[in-house]
Amino acid sequence: MSDPVTDSTRCVVSAPDQMFGSSFTRFGSLYPIVEKNSESGLLVGVSSGGKYPVSPGDIVWRVDQNEPRTLTVSETPPMGAAPQSMEYPNLTKEQQAALQSSIKQVNALTQGMTSSIQNGVTLVGGEKAEALLDEMLAGSVLRFRPITAQAGLRKNNENFSEIALDSSFQAALNECGIYSGK
Repeated sequence: MSDPVTDSTRCVVSAPDQMFGSSFTRFGSLYPIVEKNSESGLLVGVSSGGKYPVSPGDIVWRVDQNEPRTLTVSETPPMGAAPQSMEYPNLTKEQQAALQSSIKQVNALTQGMTSSIQNGVTLVGGEKAEALLDEMLAGSVLRFRPITAQAGLRKNNENFSEIALDSSFQAALNECGIYSGK
């Protein structure tokens, strides 16, 4: 999929609900995604479903019997233009560097949270995304849930999602150019 304004591209592999040969997502449900994004690279995480996206919040994620991992809203890469840096001529170079570093950290956290809210996703990129994808490719079952949905609070522990990581997952990754059968 290509953005007609910025020419950025993305290809997303997801596991939507299916019924009568149709695929769809539901408001209030969460869906795992693996995305190849021309601006952010490889992204792995969770997207909310339905017409109106909402932030999934922080997610606990586990493939097979591997260690559970946490995907936080603040890790979600910013999507769109980054704010411009400013100069402060009355400060020393050291003070400017410290201030710029603090501003950069605050902007990254704010942009991640804003991106999660605006886009209805909690995603990670970089090495963490690559590690999650490697686990998914080697595994057979992905389980995840929002951190706020603590185990045991719902009848029969129905507060998590479980997705089979089968050959259709690998085929979809191949179609997006994310995986070529390593």
